[in-house]
Amino acid sequence: MRNENVLSMILSGLGTDILVVILSAILPLLVGIGLTVLMHFTRKSPLPKVLRYVAILTEGLVPTAVLFITFFSVPDVVQEMIPTFRGQAISCAVISLSICFLGYMVFRYEERDSLLKNIVVNGIGLIADLFKWCVALVAIIGVQDLIGFAKVYVGRTFEYVIPYTLVLIVSSVVLVVLYLARQLCKDLMK
Repeated sequence: MRNENVLSMILSGLGTDILVVILSAILPLLVGIGLTVLMHFTRKSPLPKVLRYVAILTEGLVPTAVLFITFFSVPDVVQEMIPTFRGQAISCAVISLSICFLGYMVFRYEERDSLLKNIVVNGIGLIADLFKWCVALVAIIGVQDLIGFAKVYVGRTFEYVIPYTLVLIVSSVVLVVLYLARQLCKDLMK
């Protein structure tokens, strides 16, 4: 197995993880933006404080546990619509991560910051944290593929460093870029 094949396999698994992150971010971003706008225009009322306490309910959920509950509670009708285990795992991961990150932007809302800064900084943070959880949680989808391909590579070449280092580098680069963008927005936006 050549290095180009390993890299394409790693990028394929990473692509699956990015797809899960994008799909998982839609609902939390929409809810977060809506509630951030509401909190911004009702700063003087007790509503922002109440919304923060409500957001704790989703912040306190463990995505792994929600994934298992979601996976085992999916009705047979849905399982027939999505016949492959991989498709079921992706849909359950998207549902679970969406639920667990619903309160992300509300919980991190800062009254002293502008509305735009709250939306941009917390939106980027949401994507970065979703990516971390996706790579950690969705091991049954992308990371399992990456490790599986790395094991095949190791078995054929006895080279341990290249595949595992590539997995680390590719996922770390994505996170570093997201966190740098978040920090730059935080520092530059007033």
